[in-house]
Amino acid sequence: MITYDFAEKVVVVTGSARGIGRRIAERFYAAGAKVALCSISKTGKEELMQEIAGDDRSRIMALSADVSRPEEVAAFLQAVVDAFGTIDVLVNNAGVTQDGLLARMSEEAFDKVISVNLKGAFNCMRHVAPVMMKQRSGRIINISSVVGLYGN
Repeated sequence: MITYDFAEKVVVVTGSARGIGRRIAERFYAAGAKVALCSISKTGKEELMQEIAGDDRSRIMALSADVSRPEEVAAFLQAVVDAFGTIDVLVNNAGVTQDGLLARMSEEAFDKVISVNLKGAFNCMRHVAPVMMKQRSGRIINISSVVGLYGN
């Protein structure tokens, strides 16, 4: 297995409560990064941090934010900068699935997918860009589904 050193780097992972996002957060934490967990869920943050970091909270934080809401994204990312000083890596992983046949998909379901999966990534990138531009470095990783290539 390849190992990386992310000591002193600050990584934000959206959609980090479970699945791929959680594994990404775990790997960055194990590589020494300070990790900010972002999930729409209002519960389970303490348990998640405990499972990833144990009792040491010096390199981890978890807050609730709906990435489809720009004001929540701005508040979340400001809290990260206030706590850790900067943001070096943003992993846009938050997403929802509303799979189904196009003819049966409601407009509300479509709007939800676009709002979270597309606009959510935009909201996060837009609010983290000034931080990264000021420090003249940073990385943004956008995770998407194979459905983006092939559809259902």
